[in-house]
Amino acid sequence: GNRVRFAQGVFRLNTQQGLALSTVDKIVPSAFEFTFKRKLKGVFGAYTTGTIAPRGVVDEPTNDDMPEISLKLTFPRHTSATMLTAWGDDIRFKMDATFTGQIIEGAIPYLFMMQWPHLQIKNVDAIDAKGIIQEPLEFICHAATVAPAGMTGITEPFRLSGTNKYAADPLA
Repeated sequence: GNRVRFAQGVFRLNTQQGLALSTVDKIVPSAFEFTFKRKLKGVFGAYTTGTIAPRGVVDEPTNDDMPEISLKLTFPRHTSATMLTAWGDDIRFKMDATFTGQIIEGAIPYLFMMQWPHLQIKNVDAIDAKGIIQEPLEFICHAATVAPAGMTGITEPFRLSGTNKYAADPLA
């Protein structure tokens, strides 16, 4: 009953140096894929406890390099060369995706929001096929040196936030 549906989402995108995201920045992708991959490394070792024969173990993994963070948007049809031009000019973007669900109480709805303060276009590949030409866009998600307009305090590569009925600290 509390699932987030794609149809409940509103996606907004504009240049990183532009004004805060608003309704004029709305985009309508047919699909999106957000990926966060941490590069971890564990050290192999052996340990002995009492009379037990040594066992091979790997210690708790630690970060081995910067994480890979990417965002892919698919648009149902190619309509202009705008993003291809932005890619060639190395224009950077900011984006958010907000999914609004049913009302919890009063005027407060279930809410799930994703925000990216610094996106760099990695790839613009219009798919040449029979029928409608689709346009997938791939972005690399970077940290921002300064929070862009409308994203106060957000300098990490992404922020996830939500509103639900759970009142306790989820990390406790």
